[in-house]
Amino acid sequence: SSTVTLAGFNRTFLDILNDFQEFGPLTTIDPEFKLRLYETFLRRSARQQKLGQFFTPRNVVRPMIRMARLDKLAEGAVVLDPAAGVGGFVLEPPLIVPSLANNTTFVSGQPKRRIRFIGVDVDANTHILAKANTLIHCAEMVRDPAITMDALNQLMAQTFVLMNSNETLGSLENPPSGSIDVILTNPPYVTKGSGVYKDEVKEAGIGGNGVDLRDYYDKSGLGVEALF
Repeated sequence: SSTVTLAGFNRTFLDILNDFQEFGPLTTIDPEFKLRLYETFLRRSARQQKLGQFFTPRNVVRPMIRMARLDKLAEGAVVLDPAAGVGGFVLEPPLIVPSLANNTTFVSGQPKRRIRFIGVDVDANTHILAKANTLIHCAEMVRDPAITMDALNQLMAQTFVLMNSNETLGSLENPPSGSIDVILTNPPYVTKGSGVYKDEVKEAGIGGNGVDLRDYYDKSGLGVEALF
């Protein structure tokens, strides 16, 4: 507006800076709020609606993590979310389970995790958001000059895996070939047209890791979540 002077703009900007300074480091923001804020960046597309893709409310994620008793896992254990979305089940355990607070450390520039949390998704955009969400949750690590961007990239690559060579099956095309200690997930809820997935399993035959998908998914159930 022509009635607002330059001095007025400067005063407003200074007030904003003072408010930020009074608030303190943004890393002190409640992780719950940061996660909810970040999830708003992902808009539901027709493709996502088809996949039944949605974000699990934090008031559901938290009790599920507590019930999983992750504090009882031995070093080297693997926790998998085969339908990870932006990574709630993968990123929040260290915020909820006290014994996992320092689960990730960096030794000689390499990420080291006592318990390995792995999240898989079929959607490339969601996969990117999950990796960026890692940086939000690891804000203190990002601020540490001793931790390089290469090390953080390794951490993100080890944590979140994109499986979209078969865009219908996603992670279902590659059943775990090794030992998985805990599966924490909220799989897509799709019932209408879910026969497409079963047909795709028959068509695909052998999965990416050599598993015969027709034998692996030999149980019947309603909807695509039955395959998980």
